[in-house]
Amino acid sequence: MNTKILLPIFAALGLSLSVPAFAAGERKMSSECVSEEAYSQINTCPKGALKSEGRKRAGTSFKSKPPPPQKRKSRDAKPGGITNFDEADFRDTRKGKIQDRARQLLMSEVTRTDGLYKRTPPNNAEHQQLTLRLAEAWSEVEQAAMRDKVVVDIQIMDAKKAKKDLTKLRREQLKAKKTEEYARKKSIFYYLKMVRMYKSYSKIDEVLYYLAYEYEQAGDLDRARNAYTKLVAEAPKSEYVPSAYLAFAELFFNEASADPSKWILAENFYKQVFKSPPPKNKLFGYAHYKLGYVYWNQGYYKDALAEFKAVIKYGSTYADVPNATQLAKSARRDIIPVYAASQQPERAYNYFKPLSGDKGGEKTKTLEMLRDLGFAYLDTGHYKEGIGLYRDLLSR
Repeated sequence: MNTKILLPIFAALGLSLSVPAFAAGERKMSSECVSEEAYSQINTCPKGALKSEGRKRAGTSFKSKPPPPQKRKSRDAKPGGITNFDEADFRDTRKGKIQDRARQLLMSEVTRTDGLYKRTPPNNAEHQQLTLRLAEAWSEVEQAAMRDKVVVDIQIMDAKKAKKDLTKLRREQLKAKKTEEYARKKSIFYYLKMVRMYKSYSKIDEVLYYLAYEYEQAGDLDRARNAYTKLVAEAPKSEYVPSAYLAFAELFFNEASADPSKWILAENFYKQVFKSPPPKNKLFGYAHYKLGYVYWNQGYYKDALAEFKAVIKYGSTYADVPNATQLAKSARRDIIPVYAASQQPERAYNYFKPLSGDKGGEKTKTLEMLRDLGFAYLDTGHYKEGIGLYRDLLSR
């Protein structure tokens, strides 16, 4: 088999793939190639030891055995480095999220719509649509301000590195933050009006969902939970119900690091998301991915492996669904340290082969995953398992 991918693991374990060296005293090369005089000059080396022109490696010696690798206490990898998906990609499907319009045009529309809203009586059929449009328009302003804030944050980081004055950038940062907060309050105001005044509106489930979502973004978690609960209770068949369950799960997930009793609540709500099947339910894979972290955080490795495998299957089956491929890629990364903490190295090849993405007789991606598994064993002090993996691979 091609061992190039795995060579770093072998080296780290103090193992090597080598050819036999000639023992001392074995016959020299033919005198027709190298004369006895040349051998004499090499052996006497009148100018002293050969000096390397490169950098000296600290601690390198060819007269003694290399020092043993520094042993680490055996431990299991802790969850960390969770892929930083933008949750809005899964949970906010309003057009403002994907439509970055010219700021002047956007504010002109808000002003014009607000004027029509004030001139239209509440009992007029148009008043309902104007109320909803203002809620969505202010949400669009909010999202634009959030994008501005991200841009300014990056500029501030670059300016700090260059030791430039930050005064102007700080003002822009504060302006973007205030705009974001003000626009969010206005959006909540109009969504709330829709809920109170137009309860029979055909898409009141959508209004309830985004009202809850805006409360959540504002940090008002109690009102957010109340709105999500109202949505599930009043529109149980709504397409936004999986999103509401995911929102509950995410809230409990974030609280569980400080209060482990919340893990079970997060688990239950992630499972509720699965009741709506893919591909219509675009949250299906993400919920499996986060549930894997729920189990990993609690040390339930078998369950975590099952969830990450489900994500990989989802990404392969529904590759056209937004973020499905990236979710599968992240699951392939995260399944490795969980496997290292709980499974035998001799079974790794057959375990990872169907998960790697290799097709037919290919095995490049499988070997890459096994290489990372070897490093996971080493990083956590599981040297015995690392050697077991090495031996298994050499036997193939």
